[in-house]
Amino acid sequence: MKPNKLVLLVGESRPELDAALERLSHTCPVRVVRMERPAIACARIGGGGVDAVLLQATAIDSIAMLRQAAPEVPIVAFCDAHDKLAGESAIRAGAAAYLPIANSIQDICSLVAAELHEDQPSGPRHRASSRTGRAAILAIIGSKGGVGTTTLAQNAAAILARDHRVVLVELRSQFGTLRHHFLPRLPRRSLADLMTGPAGLEIAQVESCLWQYPRLPALTVLFGPPGIIQPGLSPAQVLPLLDAIAQLADYVVLDMPPSCSGANRTAIQQADLLALVLERDPICLPCAKALLEAFGNVTPALAGLVVVNRVGLATPFDLSQAEAQLDIPIFSAIPPAPELCIASRQAFTPLVLFDPESMVAGCMDQFVSHLRIRAGAAF
Repeated sequence: MKPNKLVLLVGESRPELDAALERLSHTCPVRVVRMERPAIACARIGGGGVDAVLLQATAIDSIAMLRQAAPEVPIVAFCDAHDKLAGESAIRAGAAAYLPIANSIQDICSLVAAELHEDQPSGPRHRASSRTGRAAILAIIGSKGGVGTTTLAQNAAAILARDHRVVLVELRSQFGTLRHHFLPRLPRRSLADLMTGPAGLEIAQVESCLWQYPRLPALTVLFGPPGIIQPGLSPAQVLPLLDAIAQLADYVVLDMPPSCSGANRTAIQQADLLALVLERDPICLPCAKALLEAFGNVTPALAGLVVVNRVGLATPFDLSQAEAQLDIPIFSAIPPAPELCIASRQAFTPLVLFDPESMVAGCMDQFVSHLRIRAGAAF
């Protein structure tokens, strides 16, 4: 094996396994990192650089979650010596191999080495997109209104557009605000023009409603409606819309309202990654929990929190409290910069372009780069 291989150990500690892995780290050129929760492991895999995952064979649900999140990363399951059925179940759930913990350290090293595939490149691995050859979709939704979702979506799209084709979509049925963030010179067509037309969407129809941002030609925007769409977006409208847009870009960034609507549920089901935006106001926690519970099993395997510190609060919640209550990891924490946000908005320029050296711009850039997002693949 080549050196510096990163192996994630997922699940609770077991003395015999810990002893075997301690010996493994001295015998094989690997670095073992423990993560107790599968959701945290999924987010870490999304960050790239993970070469293999080790976990208990009995953790069937965790194996399935990790396999969905990263089909290219080998999963090795460990089981008790007498529990062959657990090992076979792990294989059916998606593990590449299983091995009794009691086996010799040489067997463990050999198996891990074989699963790491020495001839593979060491770059980041990603979950394959279900839309082969089309854009990866990043859904950004607020736990409640006014937490900075649109600002985060605008800046994330601008960061991605430095190197890739990006469509920023204001996916809502009423009163979109993105046009006030960009202020296009001429009246623009919007999502409303696509929702009130005949059934079915042609790519040319969608293209005619996109506005190209002059400072970043790779960034185009589908503005939300200036008024109200009646009877509102339906799941049947969202699916063809996303399908058409996904053929026009490398990435689609969805700016979504805090709603459990069928349209939102359908969009999240199609997304490769969900970023849930919170302020450190304690009221955001129950709101976020209600959203996640409403979306349930349609939430993508790679989901996380972005905590926006818009202003200082007297009693903010602790970040670890958010992870514990919502059972998904924190992707990023954005520091307060109210005056800079106002200045960039008055200049109708994304903050990451208005003041790219600022701390808040750096944190937004880290949010995107941490995810190692790559065209044609999930995060």
